[in-house]
Amino acid sequence: MKFINKLTKKKKIILGIAAVALVAIAAELIRSNIFIDTQTVSYNGDNVQSDSIRIVQVSDFHNAGEWFEQRVVNEVKELSPDIIVITGDTVDSRLTDFEDAERLLVDLSELADCYLILGNHEQRLADSDIEKLSDMCTENGITLLDDKISIYENGENRLVFVGTSSSVGGGFDGTVSELEKLGEKSVIWLHHFPEDMELIAEQCERIGVSQCLMFSGHAHGGLVGLPSRNALYAPGQGLFPEYTGGEYKSDNGIVTMLLSRGVGNSGISRRMFNQPHIIVCDIE
Repeated sequence: MKFINKLTKKKKIILGIAAVALVAIAAELIRSNIFIDTQTVSYNGDNVQSDSIRIVQVSDFHNAGEWFEQRVVNEVKELSPDIIVITGDTVDSRLTDFEDAERLLVDLSELADCYLILGNHEQRLADSDIEKLSDMCTENGITLLDDKISIYENGENRLVFVGTSSSVGGGFDGTVSELEKLGEKSVIWLHHFPEDMELIAEQCERIGVSQCLMFSGHAHGGLVGLPSRNALYAPGQGLFPEYTGGEYKSDNGIVTMLLSRGVGNSGISRRMFNQPHIIVCDIE
């Protein structure tokens, strides 16, 4: 008490402001790493002829743990999806215990048809771990699109899913060739790396695809949201990244990219002004 009484009025004000700032930072860290933000968008799909199809996107889970897995699953369940797309980094190359990832995949597969692609963390895994993940998908009726194409049909509705897991910059020429043979004009493309949007748009234009809905992840919302810029840093894009989260359009107008900020964290990284993010896309 004597020490406090000796403080000048100015110092007391400074200490008070510092205490309030620390509490505010702690509260924001909790909000940005626990409470899930859901974004709903509408999309006019050429191959949807009746009613609408709801796609829910979950990305970058990174073995977040059972406590958070249940939050994610409960949120998705309330959204009543027809299809769930899981766009990479479900596991974490630093935390290769598959228990949390398997629990998430099993629970999501019970809610709707699921399509899964690999992210950069899965690509770092040993072949035996990739095989384990593939078996896990097969056992639970999840379609693993590892540079593959799959067709979803429901009544009059037909959706062509393309999933590319190759490294940033492409390397999926075989998948594009197969898509060209199908002659489809409208596709849904799952690709972990948002910085490849323009490359995918160019490939679509080259083979005659006129409409592409792309789901992506990887950027983690730029980790720290900034008031004057999109965010601070994103893997693959560096400082002040162009693609952080939300809806983007390619220069040629063919690709609409829906970019999830993800639901988990990798390593010691934590979010700030950047909540975990689930995207809901209603295709009309």
